[in-house]
Amino acid sequence: MKKITSVLFAALAVVSQLSANQWFAAPNASSSGNGTMINPWTLQAALTATNILPGDTLFLKGGLYPGPGFTSTLSGSSNNPITIRSCPNAWAVITDGGLGVLETNLPATTNGVSDGIAITGLHGWNQTLRMDNELVTLIMEYNPDGRAVYQEPQGPGGIFSLARGINGTTASAHTNGTTAYVSSAAYLTQEGSNVVFENFEITSTILTNRNVDDGSANVMPAGLSFRGPGNKARGLIVHNTGEPGIGWAGGAAPTEVNGCLFWGTGMYDPAGQGYLVKSSGPVTASQTGSIVTASAPFFAPPDVGKIIDFGSRAPVAIDGYQNATQVTVSRVQNVPASTFTCGWFVRGSPVYGAGLGNIMKDCISFRNFTTAGKFFTSSAIVGQSAMIGNCGFMNPVNSFEMASGAGPMTNCAWGGNYMFLESPMIGWNFDGDQGFAITNNTVLGGVIKLSGVDCGSVSNNLVFLGPATMAVNATTRSTPWTNVQIAWNRNGYYSDMLDLENYCWTLNLHGAPPATNSHGGGRLLFADWQRYSGFDANSTYCAGWPTNYFDMAVQPMDWDTNCFHVCVVSLTGQTNASVGLSHYGFKIGDRYELRDAQNYFSVVVSGTYAGGAINLPLDLADAAPITGIFGHYASRHSNVDYPGMFNVFVLRKLPRAPRVLMPPQRLRVGPD
Repeated sequence: MKKITSVLFAALAVVSQLSANQWFAAPNASSSGNGTMINPWTLQAALTATNILPGDTLFLKGGLYPGPGFTSTLSGSSNNPITIRSCPNAWAVITDGGLGVLETNLPATTNGVSDGIAITGLHGWNQTLRMDNELVTLIMEYNPDGRAVYQEPQGPGGIFSLARGINGTTASAHTNGTTAYVSSAAYLTQEGSNVVFENFEITSTILTNRNVDDGSANVMPAGLSFRGPGNKARGLIVHNTGEPGIGWAGGAAPTEVNGCLFWGTGMYDPAGQGYLVKSSGPVTASQTGSIVTASAPFFAPPDVGKIIDFGSRAPVAIDGYQNATQVTVSRVQNVPASTFTCGWFVRGSPVYGAGLGNIMKDCISFRNFTTAGKFFTSSAIVGQSAMIGNCGFMNPVNSFEMASGAGPMTNCAWGGNYMFLESPMIGWNFDGDQGFAITNNTVLGGVIKLSGVDCGSVSNNLVFLGPATMAVNATTRSTPWTNVQIAWNRNGYYSDMLDLENYCWTLNLHGAPPATNSHGGGRLLFADWQRYSGFDANSTYCAGWPTNYFDMAVQPMDWDTNCFHVCVVSLTGQTNASVGLSHYGFKIGDRYELRDAQNYFSVVVSGTYAGGAINLPLDLADAAPITGIFGHYASRHSNVDYPGMFNVFVLRKLPRAPRVLMPPQRLRVGPD
């Protein structure tokens, strides 16, 4: 009976796959489209189509889809998701450039809501719009079946209810034809659940403003926002957006981000939300308060001369990268005569998620405004999540973060990640984080940061220290040190020769005697670290980086067997490396292409595989641009400052060229 049941379920699965439908959307589609290949939908019509069912695929034809503000209500099931992806041999780009136009006179009001307002040119809801000097929000309405109302009578647009006078603006009158600028909306918002977003691009092609509080409606939006659970992002290229690139709150967990590329996500937030990074003045306080000076500043704030309002948050410490804390300074202003230096609040995580069961894996994340990606919330729980197989580099605050603000984390993992010039951070505001595992990571020029951890393991990691960096910064808050159970061992540490005397560890343990070096300071030698902590008994430590170190990791995507991420770490000074394709399933005659992740839209090499190995150049210097005004980090290729040290490539097996069918040879019968 068990065997018969298994066969029945297998048969039902095959029937389900065979019954799945393919639908199409196109940038130039008509509002009368029906979703077929020859008569596709507009993207917004497709994203709310009621006849796209679990197991179906929505193909996006190549080209630009101008938003932002596309909103999807599609929902698959956990074992039969809907897939949204670019058509084969085409590339879809969700971007900006769309504007709304008011199609009726909108009177002033004092009741807060206006109904039945026609606006064309918009793509969805959950948007804040600016009309003249008023901010309005589109209100989502629902049919009795629970699906969102969306009308599209004249192409992209609809009939909306508007919440008027948002954020203290005046609900004034506006005439027919007034432009409605999108002020706050992701490029794409997913309201439904269990949808896979695969192989397309999200970016700004017009908007360049990264200051969220300068009064403009045209600020770079976030990339992809998940509102429902069980959604996945695979193979997306997300760059030059606001923050985050892909984000979700705890109610949208579990979520998976897999095999995506990120760069240039982020914004400046003068209201004081986000990270504090160093900036160089000149600045001074315009109201009572205090400003702390910093040595060796490296960032000139953009928009010199503009007053920046920090609210009740301003820098109190600028020794490396530190989070903002509350002080009394309310405003700072750039003035040429001042010698003060202050910090700048920045938001810019390409992945920003919360809740339980999230996964970020096999992603490439670099030159974003703050981190390489984080699972974090200050008001809810983060747990049962993993960051594995990722490459994060040259993100100026931290690498991969995981922290919970409303309770301890449990059962979280960081494994097989490569990090360059950045540091992973685990824990934040609560003790009791348990079951975490930090294993098989390579940290080049960074530090392992732990805070509030009680139980877990840190093993088989390699940490290469840069000048004046720490190998480990470990802290417990309220749990007695005697109750902390961490298996911390079998790691390898290399100190930069410029780090005098190699004081590279700090340890702050609740209820334990202060961990100090022989001079009474808090930075420890490796032997001090071992003695105070009891950790790393079987670990190794060497002064100086090994000049013969070379490591290459080739990671196939688990969702696309034709795509590989290749990370090369080299301290040898060599300018090229090679990879044998036959080890990864390539056969003679297969077509391939190799792209530099830092300059993704330029192909390094392509061809037809003839056996042997292909060359990986380690001296490339061109980098994809980061748009907009920014200045707290340098936007250039890693090889410019660190030749050959850290390179990441995307290798893809391409479809074989179609066979040319020759006409059959004619047989001749009889004598000539």
